[in-house]
This record gives sequence, C-alpha cells and structure tokens, in this order.
Amino acid sequence: LTANRKVDRRALPEPDPEPLARTVYIAPRTEAERQLAGVIAEVLALERVGIDDDFFDLGGASIASLEVSMRAHELGLEFAAEALFEHLTVRRLAGHLRGGDGSGSDATESSLAGERADR
Repeated sequence: LTANRKVDRRALPEPDPEPLARTVYIAPRTEAERQLAGVIAEVLALERVGIDDDFFDLGGASIASLEVSMRAHELGLEFAAEALFEHLTVRRLAGHLRGGDGSGSDATESSLAGERADR
C-alpha cells in the first residue's frame, strides 16, 4: 500500500505473459477432434487448440460458442451451442456429437431440454 493506503501498482509483480503455457498441449487424435480444434482456434484467433484446453480459459465466451457451433455445423459436426458450456474441451465435445456412436449429444439435448422445462 502507498502512504495514502491505496494499492501501490508499481510494487505489484509483472503479470505472466503466457498463462496458457503452463498447460500441456495434447494434439487432436480423430478427424472430429481436429475439426473442432481448428474451428475453436479460428474463432478465438489462436495458433492451436489441444483436446484438453478449456474453451473459456482460452478466451471463449457465449457469443464465441455460437460462432463455433455454426462453423462446426458447416463441417457436418452437429451439437448445440449450449453443449460447449457442459463439455468444455474438444475431447469431451467430440464425444457428444450428434450422429456419432449413439451416446452423443442427443442425451445432452435431452438433459438440456429437461433443465429448461424445470425453469
């Protein structure tokens, strides 16, 4: 604190210039993961997105989730924009795509519909 009992900003440590550098990058393994990671990287203007990177930690927001959903749809990857709020990583989201193995986002859609009905 300064003599006036305010925060002495000059005494604070420098912010970490790359807080995301601490996470381990794991490259996409499947075509769906590659496409999802590419879409997220493009929307968020990032060089790369790993399969375990959290969408919101990367700078994603609700508007960006709509853009990701729309662009993924153009590639044939079907999921609701709300799915990004529940399945925050490429790995988890790829496992819940519609038309996949049958355990995909159809279950997510049902749970989201149920939540909406409860409100």
